[in-house]
Amino acid sequence: MLTYQRYQQLARKLGGIGLQITVLVAIYWGIQAWIIRDMSSGPVPTVVAGQVDGNTPLSLPLDAQGPYLIHFWASWCPICGVMEGAVNDVATDYPVIGIALKSGSHDEVRAFMVEHEIDYPVISDANGVISQRFGVTGVPSTFVVDRDNTVRFRDRGLSSEWGLRLRLWLAGRD
Repeated sequence: MLTYQRYQQLARKLGGIGLQITVLVAIYWGIQAWIIRDMSSGPVPTVVAGQVDGNTPLSLPLDAQGPYLIHFWASWCPICGVMEGAVNDVATDYPVIGIALKSGSHDEVRAFMVEHEIDYPVISDANGVISQRFGVTGVPSTFVVDRDNTVRFRDRGLSSEWGLRLRLWLAGRD
């Protein structure tokens, strides 16, 4: 039976755990805000570049009817390889543009794309100029853009498929 004293002890322990969780969440969000502080927000920067599939021209911002994802990755980034499954799955329902940051020649980028079954359009950013325009300082970095070509969400690091889908869905709401 739970006595009043045991109840108080339990309440103190749970309160302490709740406080610790709250502090950890606040620290996490603070770190995330610091990490993305320089990433582009507002209108999508204008970019015209050839895709790695044979230099088919691609222009940003897209003329999309709904939200889309701009995904920066690198062939040398192990987390990017892990995240590609989620991005590929999202690409079946939403437009995705990939930007390969300092990942070598077009052949090397295409080899990574084959290995990870990437089927969405990819631009090679061999010298990092496009990444600088977006304020990207690390990969993977993702931008969720609404139909008005305004960056609605930005993130750096591993994201889940459902996290990406949720942000795209929110960006698609008026």
